[in-house]
Amino acid sequence: MKYFFLSILLFGSILVGEAMNSTSNLHHKKVALVLSGGGAQGLAHIGVLKAFEENNTPIDLIVGTSAGALVGGLYASGISVDQLEKMAKDGTIMKLFLGRNDMSDIPVWQRSEKSSGKFSIRKSDERISGPPGLLNDQLIWRDLFLLTAPANHLAQSNFDSLFIPFRAIGANIIKQKTVVFGSGSLTEAMRVSMSIPMVYPAVVKNDAILIDGGIYNNMPTDIAQNLGADYIIAVNVDDTPPPIEKMKDIFDYFDLFSSVLFSPTDSVNVSGWNYFINVDTDGFNIFDFSAGEALIERGYDSGSKAAKNIRKIINRQQDSNKIEERRFKYQNALIEKSIKQIQWIDHASGKVIGDEYEIFTPFNYSAYKIHSIVNSLYATNIYNLIIPELSMNGNILKLRVRKKATIQMIPEIKINSVNGFNLSGDWDYHFADNQYSLRSKVGVGNYNSDAEITFSPNKFILPYTKHRSRMIWKLGVFGNYQTYNDFNNSQNIYHFASGFGLSVHRLLSWNQQFIASINFHANRWVNIEDTLFPDNSEALYPVFNLRYENNHIHKVSPNPEGWKLDANIISGRYESNYFTGIQGQATIGVPFKNKYHFGMDVSYQTMSDPAPLELFYPVNLPTAFTQTLFVDTFSYSSLNVSYYITRTFFRDDVFLSVNFFNTYLENRILDVNDGWISGMDVSIKYESILGPIELGWSIFDRNDYQIVSWTKLHIYL
Repeated sequence: MKYFFLSILLFGSILVGEAMNSTSNLHHKKVALVLSGGGAQGLAHIGVLKAFEENNTPIDLIVGTSAGALVGGLYASGISVDQLEKMAKDGTIMKLFLGRNDMSDIPVWQRSEKSSGKFSIRKSDERISGPPGLLNDQLIWRDLFLLTAPANHLAQSNFDSLFIPFRAIGANIIKQKTVVFGSGSLTEAMRVSMSIPMVYPAVVKNDAILIDGGIYNNMPTDIAQNLGADYIIAVNVDDTPPPIEKMKDIFDYFDLFSSVLFSPTDSVNVSGWNYFINVDTDGFNIFDFSAGEALIERGYDSGSKAAKNIRKIINRQQDSNKIEERRFKYQNALIEKSIKQIQWIDHASGKVIGDEYEIFTPFNYSAYKIHSIVNSLYATNIYNLIIPELSMNGNILKLRVRKKATIQMIPEIKINSVNGFNLSGDWDYHFADNQYSLRSKVGVGNYNSDAEITFSPNKFILPYTKHRSRMIWKLGVFGNYQTYNDFNNSQNIYHFASGFGLSVHRLLSWNQQFIASINFHANRWVNIEDTLFPDNSEALYPVFNLRYENNHIHKVSPNPEGWKLDANIISGRYESNYFTGIQGQATIGVPFKNKYHFGMDVSYQTMSDPAPLELFYPVNLPTAFTQTLFVDTFSYSSLNVSYYITRTFFRDDVFLSVNFFNTYLENRILDVNDGWISGMDVSIKYESILGPIELGWSIFDRNDYQIVSWTKLHIYL
C-alpha cells in the first residue's frame, strides 16, 4: 500500500514540477503579438504597445493585418511608442491613412491651384474610368518608405531580422487566399495589408491583385503558430457596428459593410491564442483618425490590465537600455549612406527606363532629401504615382513611376448658407509627349460661377536636378459670374468678368516666388449705382501685376499653421486713365498648449482712381455679412486686422472658434462715414474625412450688432 501512495506522490510531484517548469520555461519561449485590423480603431494598438513596454512585456514576433500591420510594422522597424503616439496625436498617421499632402508638400507656384481631394475620373487609351479607390495612395507610398527604409535596409529585406521579427498579412483575391509577407519591401507589405477594398487602390503585382489581409485573416493567430510561437497574445480592436436603428451617418454604414465583408475572419471568433485582449472601441468608426488620443487611451487601459496578468505567466523582462541601443541602430541605419545612382522603373512593366530627369548624384541619404525629390517630381504634373525603393546595398534609389492619364478630373462641392452652392471640377489634359498640359477649373453655382483655362509646360523641377528651371510661364483664359446683395437687400448686383493673360513665375525656392503678369480684362456691373459708375463697363483693359510671395503655410485644415507674406503692385489703364495700387497681406497660425490654436491675418491696400472693383482685395468681415455688404464695405484704401482662437471641443475633430474682425476704411464706394468697422464669428466645425461641416453665428456693428447664423459644407473627394 505504501508503494501505491509513494507512486501517487511521485506522479503528483512530476505533474507539479512539469507545470512549474512549463511556466518558468516561458522565458525561453517565443512570445508573439498578433494585431487585428480595424482602420482608425487600430490606433488603439499603440496604447497596448505602450502598456507592454511599461510592464517590460517581451515581444519576439509581431503579426499584423491592415491597421495592425501598419502599427506593428512601424514598431517592428524600430519606431518607438512615443513616436507613434506623437504621430497619432499630431495627425501624421491620419494624413498617412487618408493620403493627403500638407500644403508644404506642394510648391508655392501650385498652391493657389491646389484641389482639396484626389478622387478623380480619368480618360486614357480611349477608356473612361473612375478612381481605383476612394483615397489616393501617393503620400502613403512615400511616407511608409521614409519611415521604414533604414530598418528594411539593415535587415536586408528579411523581416526576421527587423528590430522585432514581423509578418504582414495581405489577400490575393485572384487565388482567394491569404498572403504572408516575410521579406522584400516592408513598405509594400504594409501598403498591401492596409488596402481596404474600395477605399484604397489594390496593389497589382505578378498577375496578383493584393488587398487588405482582413478579407481572409483579420486575426492571424495561425500564422504566429506556423512561425513557432509558443505564447500568442491576440489583440482585437475591431468593434461590432451598431444595429440598424442606431446608424447615425455614412461611416456607421461603412462599418456595417466592413463587418459583413470581413465576417468570415471576425477577430473575436478566431482561436489559437493564449491570451486575448479585446479593446473596447465602441463609439469610434474606421475613419476616426482624429480620435487618436482617445483610442490610444482605450488600448492602454486594456493593455495595462493584460500586461499585469501576462507578467505573472511570462517570467522574463527586457533590458530597456539594450532595446534603445538596438532601436537607435535600426532607425539610423542609412546615416552617411551614399546614393550613387537613380534608377527609373516603369510601374506597369517593371522594366528599367531611361532617366526622366537627371538628379544629381552621389548624395548622402536623408529622409528630407528623398521627400523633396518625390514632391518635386509630383510638382511636374506628369506623374500619377511614384514609389521609391532602395537597392539591397542601399546605393541605388529606385523610382517606380506611373504617368497620369490623358484626361483627369477632380470634383469638389461647396454649400454655404451665405454664398450658396458651388460644384466645381479640376480638369487636366496631357498632350501625348507630356511636355505640356491644358488645365482648367470650372465651377457652377447660384451665386458664383467661374471658369479658368491655363496652358503651361510640365517639365520643370527645382531641387537636386540638372533641370533647374526657375522660370515658369502660364497662358490663361478666365471668366466669372457673381451675384451680390446690396446693403438693404432690395436688389441683386451682378458682375460679369472675362479676360486672358500671361504670367511668368520666377522661382526663388520651394516657398518663394516672384510673379510678373499681364492680363486683359473685360467686365460689367449690373444694378450698381449709376451715380458712382456712370460708365462701369470697359470692352478690354490691361492690368500689369508684379507680385512677391513667401509662403510657409504647411497646413490649412482645420486651421492654418505657419506664416505667409504676400505683396502685390498693380497698374493698368481703365476708362482712358491710368491707375496704380499696392496690396499686401501677412498671415500667421500657431498651435499652443491645451489644444488651442491662434491665428492672425493683416492686409492693406490703397488704390487710385479709376481702379476697377474686381481688382480690390475683399474686406475681411463676419461670414454672414460678406455677401450682403460686399459693395458697401469696399474702399480704395483699407486696413484689415483679424485674429482668432480655436480649441478642440468635445472630440479631436470638432473645433470651437472665435474670430474677430477689425477693418479701417477710407473713401468707400458708397456715401457712408470712413473709419473702423468690426464684428466677430463664433463657429463649431466638424472636420470629417470628406470635408468640413461648419455652423456659426456672426455679429457685426454696422448692423446694430445683429446676430445672424450661417452654415457651411465643403465636400472634397
